[in-house]
Amino acid sequence: MSLEMRSILVVGGGGGIGAPVSRFLAGRGALVTVADIDLDRARAVVNEIGAAGGQALALSGDVSNPEDTEAIVAGTVSGYGCIDGLVNLSSHSRVGRLFDVPVDEFDRIVAVNLRGAFLVCRAAARRMAAQPEGGAIVQFSSVTSLFGSPGQAVYAMTKAGLASLVKSMALEWVKSGVRVNGLAPTTTDTEFAKEWLDADPERRASVARAIPFGRMAVPEDVFGVLELLLSDAARFVVGQTIFVDGGLSVAHPTIKG
Repeated sequence: MSLEMRSILVVGGGGGIGAPVSRFLAGRGALVTVADIDLDRARAVVNEIGAAGGQALALSGDVSNPEDTEAIVAGTVSGYGCIDGLVNLSSHSRVGRLFDVPVDEFDRIVAVNLRGAFLVCRAAARRMAAQPEGGAIVQFSSVTSLFGSPGQAVYAMTKAGLASLVKSMALEWVKSGVRVNGLAPTTTDTEFAKEWLDADPERRASVARAIPFGRMAVPEDVFGVLELLLSDAARFVVGQTIFVDGGLSVAHPTIKG
């Protein structure tokens, strides 16, 4: 499962899960590109990686913009000579009932979560397909993709769409040497989720109670699966979305253990 000297682009790499993922991959010996819409956030992660002895570079861009996605991939290739892996964590959400969601906010969620995934994965895959060793793509999704989600319906819709997109990308690109898989965590306790989790005094506790494992997810929970999917150890794993959710996706809603 070695990632030593692998060039890996982490899109959304300055975010709540993205920053720990970027630091983890660098700690495993990868050459990391931290791409984020907020360049200062990306640079902060790169500085942390450098202080720990790792290698990383910072780029910025909006994944919904095709010129930006091409530039992020090109910047990775320019910096390291190739792109061996892509981890796309870019995501946008809004808490609100469907009656109240503004159309422009609906469009933005779709633009980042679906259009952005298509654009950045395609840009990376084209580069990988031209390389002798190909590459691996891990598209982050969410356990929300499996359920109706009052208050987060548009977000959940886009995550469900990603499951289909992962399968189609995987089948179209596998013979070009590009492996595509998905990784779907549950609600993860990060600084970015804090506002939503703490808006209701009971929410954090209720989220934890719903997970059979008995606690909320933390970013470190995805590390092992992500490392596997990016590595040659998963060379025959294609088009799968793996749920890292403490059993939530397989739990019967009324039968408790």
